Amino acid sequence: MRNIILILGFILSIPTLSQGQPFGELLPRIQKAAFDSARGTGLLLQRTNTSYIKARQALYTIRPIILTPGPRYGELIRPVALPVHTITPHLHFENPTAVYPGIPFLTSDEQVEQYLISRNNRAIFNELKHLADHSEKIANHMSTFRQEIARCEQPTQQIPWMVNRIDPNINYLFVGEMHNVPEVRRSMAQLLQGLRQRFPKREIIVFTELLTSHISTEEIWKSAILQPTPEDRMELVKQFEKLGEYHLGRDVWETIQSNRIEVVGLEPSFVWDNSNATLIAEDPQDGQNLMLWWTDEGSRLRHMHWEQRINEWRQQHPNALFVIHGGAEHFSYFSSSAISTHFPREQRLTVNLFPQKVLMQDAAGNHVEVKDNLGWFAEITQNQFPQNTLYWQTEKSASLSGFDYQLRVPPLR
Repeated sequence: MRNIILILGFILSIPTLSQGQPFGELLPRIQKAAFDSARGTGLLLQRTNTSYIKARQALYTIRPIILTPGPRYGELIRPVALPVHTITPHLHFENPTAVYPGIPFLTSDEQVEQYLISRNNRAIFNELKHLADHSEKIANHMSTFRQEIARCEQPTQQIPWMVNRIDPNINYLFVGEMHNVPEVRRSMAQLLQGLRQRFPKREIIVFTELLTSHISTEEIWKSAILQPTPEDRMELVKQFEKLGEYHLGRDVWETIQSNRIEVVGLEPSFVWDNSNATLIAEDPQDGQNLMLWWTDEGSRLRHMHWEQRINEWRQQHPNALFVIHGGAEHFSYFSSSAISTHFPREQRLTVNLFPQKVLMQDAAGNHVEVKDNLGWFAEITQNQFPQNTLYWQTEKSASLSGFDYQLRVPPLR
């Protein structure tokens, strides 16, 4: 059926057909297109099988472990990847060719899915090597971490203190958060308020993974102007405001609205359309099931589209301060796919906003209070640095920890 649809699409795309060219002259071209598509899919399936075997071999030959002193010393560190043959449910794209731009042979849902799976499998070897190498570097750097953290101030007003330390030459402020935590959202609102006060005349634009890439304040207002009636214009703007408040939180949205801050969505629509896509472990020993877009390859693909969106806006807003907002793992320098590292070092700053404690469910389903291992750096160092405010004096410490500033903000009262 897929090849039939492809053939029909190929026929409709040939302008000479409507000019009276005999169908018999077109048939060889149609057959070749169908053959090439089938052959391409077959080759991708072969690559998936080969990459799966190599990924499982790597998983059991390269064993990155925690090397810092503590109760978890020697415990395995797993990559955010899983050797698989399939994705459940199967992926569907409105425009398959837009998912991996620059790779023209990916023309169907199945081809994109197989290509993504193969890249996921092939990434496992490099990610395991990266994690092992990074764990060793952190273990060797622990004494320097301790020396630098001993000099860290512990301000009572963390956000205003940090905002005053931001260099005016910074063009990209990456704000990584722990999602759905009320005190983190409040701190994000305080950060945006502080930035507006610190830079009253500078254009500030917030880019967020929590909105799709076809939405922005500017694009919504341009669409609103084209609406036939004032009522239609108001309805469109109202729907946008409801969407922003729902995803970003009321505090953040009201701060954005009242401080002349524009909002731009980052997330490609194909991620939202396939939000339930999951990598299912074919062997439980390989690891737990993973949501596709949380994996190393899923994140790398998303970041590629995010970067394109950011660069497009930079061309139109050369002097603006871009605040890029999302989960902390997207921006942490230690990650091989971190989007933050794609921008000039002297123009960027990465800040983590975490709670001081969070409620988690234990194995029995009971809620328990967790105060440690909040964030990758705390996990890999086994929470040896529980200070609420962390920052560094050297570039190496920042690159190894993954951030420039990390604030564990107090709970709401």
